[in-house]
Amino acid sequence: MLVESAHERQWDELPRAKALALQAQQQLRVGIWLSRIGFFRLLPMDRGEDLSPAVRRAFVATQARTQTFAAFHNEMRGAFASAQQAGETHSFGDLPLVVVSAGRSFDKFFPAGEKETGPMNEKWMRLQDELTMLSTNSVRMVSETATHGIAREQPEFVIAAIRKALQLAVAHQTQLGYSGLPLNGQISGRSLNN
Repeated sequence: MLVESAHERQWDELPRAKALALQAQQQLRVGIWLSRIGFFRLLPMDRGEDLSPAVRRAFVATQARTQTFAAFHNEMRGAFASAQQAGETHSFGDLPLVVVSAGRSFDKFFPAGEKETGPMNEKWMRLQDELTMLSTNSVRMVSETATHGIAREQPEFVIAAIRKALQLAVAHQTQLGYSGLPLNGQISGRSLNN
């Protein structure tokens, strides 16, 4: 399953996104240092107001940690290598694949009404289409209203995609004649269709 996944040509086709990623790397380096002196405990970057009160406090505390900033920094550094690795994968054959995409991916990173986001989102959707073609047994799931933060914004959509991926895996397992594997159509006693 790929959720808003890297594409080998994303940095070439979306130079503004590349510039944003490079800028984020620099900002995260500064964030690592600021987190060491407790800056983000006083002024959190994200107050988690869209999250339930049950998780909000832990979310705010976790994001203030130096390890969290280091992990974000490493993720951004790895984004370029990830795109390159994606280019080295030419086919998954008939392995089940679900590609989850956000129709407004770049709206997360740019101010509302920014004229460039429309064309950037269109290019991103074409790149995501290409990822879907990596397998002859693939499904594309698009939320037209979500941004790159789709897992947080619409967790139910991503859960549905996970269920779809499991359904495809069970069907693939059955088609190959495998039995006795853990993919038997249920997880923790719940049907994959729930």
